[in-house]
Amino acid sequence: MEYKSIRIYEHSFFGLGVLCKRYNTSKTELIEAMEIYFSKTGISPFEPTDTTTEVKHLKNQLIGFIKTQEKEKLNPMVKKVDLVVEAVSEHIRSDNSKEYLKELINKLALFIDEKNKLEVSRADSKHAEIIGAIEDFKSELNDILSKQSKKGIFR
Repeated sequence: MEYKSIRIYEHSFFGLGVLCKRYNTSKTELIEAMEIYFSKTGISPFEPTDTTTEVKHLKNQLIGFIKTQEKEKLNPMVKKVDLVVEAVSEHIRSDNSKEYLKELINKLALFIDEKNKLEVSRADSKHAEIIGAIEDFKSELNDILSKQSKKGIFR
């Protein structure tokens, strides 16, 4: 492999020496490891990442998702149920047929139960998807942190 020269400031050169002693490696190997690390992780050395910020971002995404579900799914469903309850109440006031009323109540209960199951199923699916994404993020974060801890970056 062919070597190339690079120019760095004296304090950076000294810092490389300290890191080389810490990791028991040469400057060439250290520079190569740095290049591979930044390429693989996509982390910018000019913008240090803050795991707290990343977790807050995921939390805000989850809250946004919940609010959207509430606005788009839950609130319209509650309004529809209110309309059905109002219609049944109106019917109760106008018609005293007990059998017909029982049939309406049973149909309403079945309708509400089916809608609930469908919405719970959708919410569970989305929840599982988000939990999976969070777990993947945690795993990647733990991998990065454990690699950094092993390499002594946080010493």
